[in-house]
Amino acid sequence: MADRSTGTFNFAANFETEFQGPLDARITTPELAQLTDGSIPYAYNGMVVAVTADPNDVDGDINGLYLLQDSDAVPGSDINKWIKVGSGDGSDGLYNSALDSTIAMTQTIGGLSAGTTVADLDGETISSVLDSLLFPTAPPTSSQPYVTLTGIGGLKVVGSENTFTLTTGANQGTLSNPSGPLAGNVTAADISGPQGITLGVNAPNGIDNLAINSYIAVLGTNAWTLTATFATGPMPLDSTNTNFPSAQFIEDDKTSSVSFEGVYPYFLGTSAGEDQFTERALISFGANNVQCLQDYAEDSGATGNPVLNHRILVPEARSTGAITIQVFNPNGSGAAAWPDNTAFWTEGAVVQRTIENQTVNYRVFTKDGSSGGSNNYRLVF
Repeated sequence: MADRSTGTFNFAANFETEFQGPLDARITTPELAQLTDGSIPYAYNGMVVAVTADPNDVDGDINGLYLLQDSDAVPGSDINKWIKVGSGDGSDGLYNSALDSTIAMTQTIGGLSAGTTVADLDGETISSVLDSLLFPTAPPTSSQPYVTLTGIGGLKVVGSENTFTLTTGANQGTLSNPSGPLAGNVTAADISGPQGITLGVNAPNGIDNLAINSYIAVLGTNAWTLTATFATGPMPLDSTNTNFPSAQFIEDDKTSSVSFEGVYPYFLGTSAGEDQFTERALISFGANNVQCLQDYAEDSGATGNPVLNHRILVPEARSTGAITIQVFNPNGSGAAAWPDNTAFWTEGAVVQRTIENQTVNYRVFTKDGSSGGSNNYRLVF
């Protein structure tokens, strides 16, 4: 390790100068060019010189404190041997890395993204680099506005009369900066669908409900849609309180729908007689596998009893095409749990049943060929 050079003279007191300038005149110079034009005598490695009044310092990026890093202490015309360590405007020096200019950051740190190279930062002030690392500019966060509509759903028998209330709701979303709603007030709203109307609105986000009275269910989807208009929201700000227009909510409509399905019921045979049926629990017409439990024993009539078969009524509105009938096998698994049983069933003439004061056509499927006990069947469309 090299020893520090010591001074020749020792002073046991300090100085009180009566001159407005440094004792060593070399440590200040007005212009940057004077660092390299030979006007500073006996320059030494580690020398610090203040450039104070360079005429080219328009943006405050020239004046400042410079450190000589030159083992030969002969800077000559090479300004790169003078490293700026402080700025005349009060900020610190520029970023001037000794690393290869192509070296890139391998990960994002603060506000500096992975892939940023040494060259990208070259010439930036130390303060700006640190600010980017420690205080990255963060965009505002937000959640979008929305509306809700509730009050009805599920399955209803076609032709049934239904009275209910459609309940509305609206949320303006959220915004982190300025803290509050993302969207403006609800300015208009309506419900489309049966008995739909324009609704009253109450600032900032109140929407009237809608009472639906004595609505008669139709086959298929019975739907209502709420549409509400939200006004333009406030201008979002980033973490530096600078406008962030790409996140601003601009006047727009939001929708929400509610619906139920109108269906006809299936009917299952009972032990009370060949012409007696019970209504199966409602099931969507979109269901392609419909289980039909026949919880009674068949009778071929050989015992002297009336003939009693398993029977299923399928609404024609659901299907007029081929139907596979499977039977549940409690000892099977996978496909073997529901073997095909279609060959034991016969389709008879269409019958009519009265459903909600309407005449509805039904296909009649009757099991024959052998007598059996209780079974669970499955219709496959």
